[in-house]
Amino acid sequence: MPARKQTQIVEQIGQAISEVAPAVREAVNEHPCFREIGKRMLLAWQEGLSMLYNKRTYNLGELDLGESFRRLSGPEPVNAQRVVIGRSGLADSDPMG
Repeated sequence: MPARKQTQIVEQIGQAISEVAPAVREAVNEHPCFREIGKRMLLAWQEGLSMLYNKRTYNLGELDLGESFRRLSGPEPVNAQRVVIGRSGLADSDPMG
């Protein structure tokens, strides 16, 4: 695919994200259960487009996705539960004494 066509596609993706982002931001504000997911979506979109707009990729200039991405705080850290599989209480004792 020619570079010009690739650039057009990236610009269209950026336009689509900037059009959809206000609805995502509104849903984040209206639905507390969606807050973290919505913020992670917006941050992932922003990060992905930032990589494409980079000088080393397509060099499309300054990325401005609109007001929905301004004052966006980072998501809460995820505290993953650690599940140990395949351990037996017998493995903790010494069979020889």
